[in-house]
Amino acid sequence: SNLDLELSSSGNVLLSPNELLSSIGDNCTTSPALSIDQSSFDCTDEGNTIQVELIAVDDSNNSNSCNTNVTILDNTGPEFNCNNTTITLTSELPEVIETSTLITGMSDNCDSNPIISPVSFEFTCAEQGINELDVLATDISGNTTVCSLQVTVNYNDFPEAICVSGLSVELDDNGEESISVLQVDDGSTVLCETPLLELHKDNHY
Repeated sequence: SNLDLELSSSGNVLLSPNELLSSIGDNCTTSPALSIDQSSFDCTDEGNTIQVELIAVDDSNNSNSCNTNVTILDNTGPEFNCNNTTITLTSELPEVIETSTLITGMSDNCDSNPIISPVSFEFTCAEQGINELDVLATDISGNTTVCSLQVTVNYNDFPEAICVSGLSVELDDNGEESISVLQVDDGSTVLCETPLLELHKDNHY
């Protein structure tokens, strides 16, 4: 017969003779002694089908045996914690956060290094506010676990005014001339916003 045996959260499992026994009878012994040739399994057996022999011995030392195909399974997913965080965008966009910095306590019964997906998250002005994100961990047996977290994205809205170093203008016949913001601006910015540019006259004598 066949039997599926699932590894525990600690990565091992014990098999008892009675788990393999379907029925038994003897002409003189009510309860023959039972034993098996392998009773302990661990992660190194995961995915394998192992033939286990069940041996019955009566009081007269007569014995008989039968075999069962035992398949060792790992159905336990990774365990880990996701942590909320807050970031402030800088002028260098996108802001990249490695997923490994957002999780703690990673463990698995059979895999010391589950695969994390995605590897990183990217944030731009479009993500300002609270972002609900999922992190997926997959172990060597294909078991998966998902946890959720929040990343709050802020930005510094302090403007940076950049002017041309100098500007020459020619006065008209009335001794006047006007200039525009575009003639003076040399790339002024406000992160995540369109800057409002104004000119104010500053007289120098």
